[in-house]
Amino acid sequence: MKNIRLKLNNNDGKTILMALFLLLVAVVVSVVIITAASTAAHQLNDNKEAQQTYLTVSSAAELFRDETEGKKYEHILKTYTKNSEGVSDKPSEVNEINPEGSFRGLLTEISKAIIADNALNNGSDLYNKETAISVNNSNSSYSFEQVNVKIYIQSISSNYYNMDISFETAGKNKDEQGYKLNLNLPVTKSEQSISGITEDNNYSVMTTTTTVTFGKGTVTRPGIITDGGTNP
Repeated sequence: MKNIRLKLNNNDGKTILMALFLLLVAVVVSVVIITAASTAAHQLNDNKEAQQTYLTVSSAAELFRDETEGKKYEHILKTYTKNSEGVSDKPSEVNEINPEGSFRGLLTEISKAIIADNALNNGSDLYNKETAISVNNSNSSYSFEQVNVKIYIQSISSNYYNMDISFETAGKNKDEQGYKLNLNLPVTKSEQSISGITEDNNYSVMTTTTTVTFGKGTVTRPGIITDGGTNP
């Protein structure tokens, strides 16, 4: 005990050097611990933000898939032909049955583009659109902030179409990556004509109903096919 006390009171260079060395070691260890803790906290925060970004994009993709599957648009055209010269020409009539749901306006717009397509456009790029969607309803199972949406439709044949939709959120800064999911939807067009006659027998009527039907979508991300669902 006496020797330790003497060493502590000793002011020669070796003792001072040892004390400085121990102090340096303590500082380095403290810095390492603080840095590790800070890195772990930052990584945890990044993981939470990445998970939230994924949930936002996947919610948007799932909502669009569920709200689109099985939806139909019908374009009903009635044309009249005179059965006698004693009556005047009767103009054609057009009626529409629009799809229901959250995206009825967009699906109607897409359907009209498909209705206007013809056999000469096979294999062509039929429709392109960029928009954004968001759901702020707390009662909905699909509640998310704004997600950028790109819609691309290609004509495969006169009655079959391929619709690709990408859902993406950008990073909060240039160093932060966003997240992207794709939804692929088959779309079909069918046509049915029925002939008839008006009650007064003055006109023959041809009723042509063209129906656009949106099929079951598949959500994908690079290298992964999720068959109608999404996985983190």
